[in-house]
Amino acid sequence: MQKIFFSILILSFLIVGTGPVGILSGSYGVKVLAQNNDLPSPGLTPDSPFYFLKSWKESIQTFFTFGAENKAKQFLHLAEVRLAEYQKMIEKGKTEIAEKTLEKYEKQLNHALEKAEEAKEGGKDVEELAALIAEKTLKHQEVLVEIFDKVPEQAKTAIQKAIEASKKGSEEAVKAVSGTKKDELFQEIERIEPKLEEKGIKISDGFGGGGPEILEEPESKELPPQPLGPTKPKNPMMSDLDTSAIAGMPFTISWHDFSPADSKATSYLLGRDTNSSFSDPVTVYSGPLNSFTGTLSPSVSTLYYFKAKACNNYGCSSWGKVVDMQVIIPSITVNSPNGGEKWVSGETYDVTWTSVGVDKITLRVNYGSGYLGLGATIPSTGADATLGKFTWQIAPNLPYVPGDNLKIKITDDSNSTIYDESDNFFSIVEP
Repeated sequence: MQKIFFSILILSFLIVGTGPVGILSGSYGVKVLAQNNDLPSPGLTPDSPFYFLKSWKESIQTFFTFGAENKAKQFLHLAEVRLAEYQKMIEKGKTEIAEKTLEKYEKQLNHALEKAEEAKEGGKDVEELAALIAEKTLKHQEVLVEIFDKVPEQAKTAIQKAIEASKKGSEEAVKAVSGTKKDELFQEIERIEPKLEEKGIKISDGFGGGGPEILEEPESKELPPQPLGPTKPKNPMMSDLDTSAIAGMPFTISWHDFSPADSKATSYLLGRDTNSSFSDPVTVYSGPLNSFTGTLSPSVSTLYYFKAKACNNYGCSSWGKVVDMQVIIPSITVNSPNGGEKWVSGETYDVTWTSVGVDKITLRVNYGSGYLGLGATIPSTGADATLGKFTWQIAPNLPYVPGDNLKIKITDDSNSTIYDESDNFFSIVEP
């Protein structure tokens, strides 16, 4: 009977996800820390004799979670649960259990990062997942910083190690995010950095070096000497560029400084080259701003590479990550009609073209003594160049005499010097 009861208890716990949590969890009268609402409820805590049931449930859920991306989300959730449990153990004054729980947090967070990388290598678009990891780990850092002052000195080393793992997660994840979301995450990192510095938490440099490393304790048991006072800045982190820019049109490059407050950069250098090895670099900007706006007008479409370094009174950082951008020469090519076609008045045909770096276009027909629009069925100006075709119903009463001296001309609405027309004449014949 006891075996049956125990089996039912386990089965109900695994299916419903509840159990004796409400009976066995709760405060022991120790000073309670502020609960972070962004963390899940800890539920059953590691000091409970029934905690193994929770571990079983999580193992089963993880086993039946398929796909690297979904497993990454599962491990990220479990890491958050471990952090909530750690917070609860600190409230109860159970620092030994708390430290073991924090080690599990690091382990499951690393599993999440590994699975995210696996999904990326498998060809998945992981930008949304990376943004989620970055957001969550930044919140984790705030929770850990809040706890830092409330634990005994011997427990602070474990918190610092966990913060370093969390920081690695956020900084590696943000590299896979682009656009406005990336800038928002950068701002959040810049907001949290001073909180770490205020607590005297030393974190290794994550940008420009492939992410922070969790350092092993040296054999001598003595900490390596720490730099005192201000130093030269860290490598600046470049924002992602647009994949392409139009020749002659302005583009902007920006970067971020994650140096400590007393080592911030006072000036920057921005280098450019057409070779990724920077064998013949050109300095395009030197000054205090963390952005540069310029134009490029190559004679042919060209791929450019950019990198930046930060400087202050104590020296300059090494060059940061290289970013690239294709500068495109706008062009239009008429494909059809391109000469020799015989189109029938009153029938419908596709006028086709290819274009690069062009937005809106004007389509006209050359009838010998001038150009006209293609008729009421097709707008002759403001057409979308990216569509690549217009369906033209040739009106039987166009104001030119059908013949074989016709050409199609397509012009860029924003720059009349960019155009193309049929290579040879085509004909419109009567039905």
